[in-house]
Amino acid sequence: MTPMNNADYLIRLQHADELDAMKAAKKASGLTYEALAEKIGVNKVWLASAFEGQQYVPEEYCDKLAEALGIDKYDIRKINVLRKGDIDGHGQLVYNNGSDEAITAAAKFIEWDKPAHAPEGPWRYGKGLSLGNKFTAYGKTGTEANVTILDDDKIEVAVSHVEMGQGALTVDCQHVAEFFHVPMSQIRIRNENSDFMPYDEGTYCSRGTYINGNAIILACEDAQRQLFERTSKRLGVPVERLATADSKVYDKENPDNFLYFHDLYEHGGWAPESKLVGRGTFSPEQALNNPKNAQGNPVLFYSIGSWGMEVGVNIETGEVKLVNCGGFYDAGRVLNRKTCEGQIEGALSMGLGQAIFEETMFNTQGKIINGNYRDYKIPTMLDVPYNKDMFGGFVGKPNPEGPYGAKGIGEVALVPAMPAIANAITAAMGVELNQLPMSKERVMWAIREHQNQSK
Repeated sequence: MTPMNNADYLIRLQHADELDAMKAAKKASGLTYEALAEKIGVNKVWLASAFEGQQYVPEEYCDKLAEALGIDKYDIRKINVLRKGDIDGHGQLVYNNGSDEAITAAAKFIEWDKPAHAPEGPWRYGKGLSLGNKFTAYGKTGTEANVTILDDDKIEVAVSHVEMGQGALTVDCQHVAEFFHVPMSQIRIRNENSDFMPYDEGTYCSRGTYINGNAIILACEDAQRQLFERTSKRLGVPVERLATADSKVYDKENPDNFLYFHDLYEHGGWAPESKLVGRGTFSPEQALNNPKNAQGNPVLFYSIGSWGMEVGVNIETGEVKLVNCGGFYDAGRVLNRKTCEGQIEGALSMGLGQAIFEETMFNTQGKIINGNYRDYKIPTMLDVPYNKDMFGGFVGKPNPEGPYGAKGIGEVALVPAMPAIANAITAAMGVELNQLPMSKERVMWAIREHQNQSK
């Protein structure tokens, strides 16, 4: 049985009669949820969806399904996550997926098995979970990188990887430093002009480190081959006995027999064999989806993220505060923990904005009426949690096809943040609010309406 698209499944389950039917059938049959889904003609809720905004829908419905079926909201996610050996909706084999570990760690961090904080005056507390992924695809292009051994013992790496503050070029330099066993201070990055830099289609789809990193390693291998061939002739040592470290090439059997990189050049930076430039082109084999049935091999890898949130809601004012937040991500092998943590912390702030602040408002003529930062609200440093109330961690295993085991984290960092906050707000209010953002006004009026209906 081939799993259907997440959205298809959710659309089918939005109808109350199907929810009621599934609940009744589960109670009567004693079947597993997967077997039951097949029996009544729907598929499992294989988690999780990609893309930052739409993840709220499947995560909200996971909570609703859990309530309808009388099972725990954590358990329904554990039952339905993709695991190694599963087949995903495109027909691809799942082999590097930390969904199970991520949701487990997030639930443990917020002590999901324990009640939320007790009420404090007007404040009510609730917990929420979410799980999301971001796929990385490629298409039919390649990415190039050049690595040059220079006459001052520096190594220059040239790429078209776009730096936007995410630390992309830092990680690119790390690949070279790791490969040649030299300090980062010896690496020089070239990225200034696309007319002269190697080709790259673009920095998008959380693919930058994966694509450029693999191209850089191929360029390093080419540069190393040339480096060893030239050094072998000068030292009289077979190529297979050579290694690099600290800007020199040495004989592994006699480390005192070595040459510095600059020894391969004459005065003025001229080398008899020409400048030592390694070139790498990475172009993964990939079959795109069949448009008739969406089957194929379009995804290079999935990065995974899960958040556990506890929030407080003021039932008198509608104010929301984040009390305890833990995000756990499968980004393969984490090459630079600080930059990855920065992505996670920034994504939490963005997710908070999506959940309770940010809204584009239009008048009856379709014109935006809050197109400024006075009326279009975003979180400030006063709205996000203190460090002691926020944690970002990592799960999963190295990606066997990634550069030194890496996957991307840029977009997936945001995917599960907003739905976890929204689910926690709903749990704290005890009232269903199916509209984003869950602003103070909407939260307050939803609570008042519920109170009036209860009288």
